Amino acid sequence: MQNNPKNTIYAAKRLIGRPESDALKKDIEHLQWDLDVIYNEVGVPQFKVRRSDETHFITPQGVAGIILRKMRDVAELSLGVPIAKAVVTVPAYFDNAQKQATREACSIANLDIKTIINEPTAAALLYHLEAVKRGLIAPGARETVLIFDLGGGTFDVTVATLHNHRKRGAVVNVQACGGDRRLGGADFDVTLREKCMEDIYERASIDLHQHPQAMAQLLQSCEEAKKELSFREKTHISVDLQLSDGPDRPTRGRHTFKYWVTRENFEAWNRSAFQACMSHVQDVLEDAKKKDGNANLQIDKVLLVGGSSRIPKIQAMLRAMFPGKVCGDVIDPDEAVAAGAAVSAAGARLPEHLVISVADVLPTDLGIQVHDNTLDVILQRNIGVPVEMTRLYTNMGATNSLCFKVYAGRREDPEAAWGDPVGTFIVALPDTQPGQADVRVKFGISGVDGTLNVSYTDYTGVAKGGAPSPDKVNVQVLSKELKAHQAAVPLPAARDQSAALFRNMSIH
Repeated sequence: MQNNPKNTIYAAKRLIGRPESDALKKDIEHLQWDLDVIYNEVGVPQFKVRRSDETHFITPQGVAGIILRKMRDVAELSLGVPIAKAVVTVPAYFDNAQKQATREACSIANLDIKTIINEPTAAALLYHLEAVKRGLIAPGARETVLIFDLGGGTFDVTVATLHNHRKRGAVVNVQACGGDRRLGGADFDVTLREKCMEDIYERASIDLHQHPQAMAQLLQSCEEAKKELSFREKTHISVDLQLSDGPDRPTRGRHTFKYWVTRENFEAWNRSAFQACMSHVQDVLEDAKKKDGNANLQIDKVLLVGGSSRIPKIQAMLRAMFPGKVCGDVIDPDEAVAAGAAVSAAGARLPEHLVISVADVLPTDLGIQVHDNTLDVILQRNIGVPVEMTRLYTNMGATNSLCFKVYAGRREDPEAAWGDPVGTFIVALPDTQPGQADVRVKFGISGVDGTLNVSYTDYTGVAKGGAPSPDKVNVQVLSKELKAHQAAVPLPAARDQSAALFRNMSIH
């Protein structure tokens, strides 16, 4: 990264499946990429890179596809057999578009998805398997666990009940989940780098924002320092910066920079981010209590997942919130998700008493934008999946079409009226007076991978007995010139150059 920051892609997971928006642009600005990110004709972000003196464009799912293909190749070399199917894990809050983009990444890697499971759920699978094998959960016993998953780029928190059923094996029942796609170890690295850059400017009047290669080198040093501070009270960042004003300009010379940072400094600079993690924990815990109908719901174990969960301050805050409940010796934070996916893949091949079934939940509200610019929620966050629900809609004014805009509502975007756009479809009608349209829209979530399916039935003009349904709500009516389209959710994915461009590329 430090040698070629303009063509080094990292933290692409934060962009996968997300259309162009102000929130996305803010995320990109926060990470301070030197990469060029542009948007194609349907709003899909693409990284602009140069290879062999040619300019190419690759989407985040293209990046994921390259990594998955490399992982498949390594696994095939180790096992000596071809691999065609995969169990894929995603953050718990991933919406429909992000899961569809993940499917596209698997397609680029020539892998068929057996199932998609949430990362905290995968960690819970592994923990339950290990706990049963070690005799930590007695036959017939139940445990309520909170999975705290803080990785390099994303944050998930999930509450689940684990039941060591005497006859049906293990049952993992997810109660509630949440998280933040803008919170992870990469943010802590950026914060530490900013403090170092401020110090460099004060000492030498050097603004590293003008020197991408030096910024990339410093970011790597800050990441290493962050890791060391999980085991030491103090460490130093030592960087030999080779400053240049550009490839065609003379070098400004070498500047050796050494900066001591204490764990106390690091914790103070990231205090707001750490507190945000705990706020999400409290929110999910409250959701779980409401769903369970038990205001006194108790957490039996707190599972730590993800490299950033090793940060001492994070662990101290969790221990203060859940005294005696933080469990750090049953599963490896770095391997728990991958190993849990392997448990899911093993499925019925496990011994009968270790077979695990999972009941997951929907991470976000899903609904349709209505006339008063609010989200009419059809499927509520944390509802169990699989699930199907139907809602009837009518029109406010005379029209011959209705436009349905599907959104996924998000808790971390309180200023957004609806949340993230998922897709749009238009229903053609006969010339219809106000209140006469009768369109039934059905939302369904599959139990295999949580994919959203949307369908509709138009009953306009069909004679029916009885009074109109009280569930009708008014939909925003668009121009009469709009024509009918096939219902399609999500928006069509853009073509990706990655499969051809990086066919022979090595990954380090």
